[in-house]
Amino acid sequence: MTKRHRTPSDIETNVLTSSGRRCCICFGLNDDFLVKKGQIAHLDRNPSNYNIDNLAWLCFEHHDEYDSRTSQSKGLTLLEVKVYRNSLYNSVIDRRSQTIKGSEDATYTDILSPFNDKYNKNLIIDVSKVFDYSIEHLEKYIGKPKDVFWRKIGTISEVPDGGQTREYESGPYIFWIHYDKSETARGIRIFEGIEELNTSLEEWYNFLPRVNLSIVVNLPDITGLTTKTWFNQLGYKITIASSKVGGNITAIRVFKL
Repeated sequence: MTKRHRTPSDIETNVLTSSGRRCCICFGLNDDFLVKKGQIAHLDRNPSNYNIDNLAWLCFEHHDEYDSRTSQSKGLTLLEVKVYRNSLYNSVIDRRSQTIKGSEDATYTDILSPFNDKYNKNLIIDVSKVFDYSIEHLEKYIGKPKDVFWRKIGTISEVPDGGQTREYESGPYIFWIHYDKSETARGIRIFEGIEELNTSLEEWYNFLPRVNLSIVVNLPDITGLTTKTWFNQLGYKITIASSKVGGNITAIRVFKL
């Protein structure tokens, strides 16, 4: 019998909170969103590989089925399970976001703050708690802007009708939030303070959890010499960039299209 290795606690927490302890195969095959007793599965069947892209929460039944020698004959493939997992993660985030927005009162102050995540001590800002919120709401937590820029129509292709961009500061980070004409947040760009994290462009999977985008575990949709871009199922366009080839990540832009 293969000895079972203990998953590092920070990685374990990431998988548990991203999945909400819901089995991604139950979700993918049966649209079953119920919480299930189960285990963290190593999708390549290598118990020492703790790369976040190699892990998924599976119920006991599906974990046994996936690990069995006959699983491939049933069509249960590694890539198939990853698709189910990524779809589940997106659904968990979407449902949590809707629950929070529908219950916005004083008791939710900490939950609604884009700087708060008790499970992610390395968080810079949670972009899912920025999009679709108003200036008034966000500045309860972010504070007043350092500067305000009014944008003309077409200035930013992702927010084509114009609006305003506000510059904020949080610790060592300086970032812009792009609002549309209705003063609703549609995009964010962090451009100062990131380079000091010393994370290379090829280590994007270590950086994205810092803005609560750990659900992005697939390879980029577009790769340039100094940029990587994804389009995910929540309608986000995500671009990370380096100032030079082979350099560290220096900026991130995220828009909800």
